[in-house]
Amino acid sequence: EFAANGVQAISLSLDGSCAALHDGLRGVEGTFDATIEALDQAADAGLSVQVNTLVTATTADDLPAIYDLLESHKLMQWSLFFLISIGRGAELTELTPGAAERVLLWAQRTARTAPWRIKTTEAMHYRRLGANALTRAGLDRAQIEQHPIARSFGIRDGNGIVFVSHQGDVTPSGFLPLTVGNVKHTSLVELYRSDPTMLALRDPEQFKGRCGACEFNRWCGGSRARAFAWTGDPLESDPLCPYQPREQVLAAVAQQRPQQHRDDGTKEQQVGQPEQHRRPAGQPAQRRKPRQPHPVPGKKWRSPVGERDHQGREGNQKPVSHLLSPLHGAVFAARL
Repeated sequence: EFAANGVQAISLSLDGSCAALHDGLRGVEGTFDATIEALDQAADAGLSVQVNTLVTATTADDLPAIYDLLESHKLMQWSLFFLISIGRGAELTELTPGAAERVLLWAQRTARTAPWRIKTTEAMHYRRLGANALTRAGLDRAQIEQHPIARSFGIRDGNGIVFVSHQGDVTPSGFLPLTVGNVKHTSLVELYRSDPTMLALRDPEQFKGRCGACEFNRWCGGSRARAFAWTGDPLESDPLCPYQPREQVLAAVAQQRPQQHRDDGTKEQQVGQPEQHRRPAGQPAQRRKPRQPHPVPGKKWRSPVGERDHQGREGNQKPVSHLLSPLHGAVFAARL
């Protein structure tokens, strides 16, 4: 019926690899089976299907199993939605920056052989990983900007997308609840083109902290929604990204280098280790003892965020179907 009425694509949410995990998160029994059935029916009808998976501290370990499940079904794209702790979503737990980076590296490796596209939402630094891979392959910045990967560069909040609530309030996106006006009083086109918040979001030079100094800020931009959720300022750094911009690293190294006086009384930077820490010539370097793994009970398995213990996983997860209800509004993606 959808296809007969001109619908070309749909998206479905799948947050667990089995009914126990998915239905447990959604809080409604039977949603896992209904989702898988809808996925196959849409594919049979010729509709393009995007599957969305929420990535949190609870669901990350299950991502490889979800991927294995989806491999046997037909879809166009798998989108990993990294949690933003706003509104009712604040009751869930985000990944740590290190764990998020490991999940993104896993997604990058998996995407090389996946039968469909893998993308991320609110994890813009996935683009940094992609750009670094192209750099290692020998491409320069100009060539990377001509590569197909560049089609995903830049933020989306207030940049090609706006969100209009059922009451007419306009925000840069559904994940960034910062009202810039109301369509009942001001033209949507005017708000998009002229509002100071919208203009600032589209100008990486106004970003602050690490995102402002980062050499990838025009390609990545960081999650403006997560910056707002954690700091109240949409132009601040994305706290989920662990990357230290090259400019800041070089400045920190320059400040920490020891200095010594020259004969003329001026100071010069000393390159290398201070004299008292240098190894005498001919003395072999000491080998560090290998790090011993921390003993934990139970069997371990490999997940995108590292080794985990079956007996150490948190149980009795609270159903969060009330956290994942549809937004009351509409997203506009158009040339305004």
